Amino acid sequence: MTNFYTNFFGILRSKIKTICSSGMIPLLLQIKKMNLNQYHTGHTFEKDLTKKDEILTHLLIITENLAKRLRKEKLKTNSIGITIRLSNFTDLSKQKAISYTDSTIDIYNVVKELYYILRKKSNLPIRYLMVKFNNLDKAENTEQLNLFDIAEEKKQIENIPIHRKTKKENIDNAIDSINNILRKQHPKACLYSYT
Repeated sequence: MTNFYTNFFGILRSKIKTICSSGMIPLLLQIKKMNLNQYHTGHTFEKDLTKKDEILTHLLIITENLAKRLRKEKLKTNSIGITIRLSNFTDLSKQKAISYTDSTIDIYNVVKELYYILRKKSNLPIRYLMVKFNNLDKAENTEQLNLFDIAEEKKQIENIPIHRKTKKENIDNAIDSINNILRKQHPKACLYSYT
């Protein structure tokens, strides 16, 4: 019996040694990073949802949480998808390509649009909702400069960095900060201003 263990672990040891010396570990880590090119969150409900306002509120909560995660990781997305599971366990999915964003307002408007498209297919009660962001990229890689911004930047002194935030970014950051404070004091409380 001892010979079996010696042979087994000897073979396993040589395989691990081969993998480590061949440089496959960085490759495996790189593959794992590539699979993180999407964020998604879904929720299964105890009771089927039938009211439009209730469904849209849940979609907003899911969207807000995912968009906050994007901003925290300094990422943006250009593909948004939703999946709804009906009470008869049929899944309906739809996605849409947009310009890169991490704005909750922009993303939620797309999520609502996709929801209305899917509801035209079936009006059965909903058991499960999922929102998914694909094609994630670092925020600094996704900014598209305006021709007038480039001309303005040339007029600026070269050593002074220009930091511009849009109104939407300021709103998102303010709501993220308020929600962080609210969650510390009241774990189930949060602010959603996009309804």
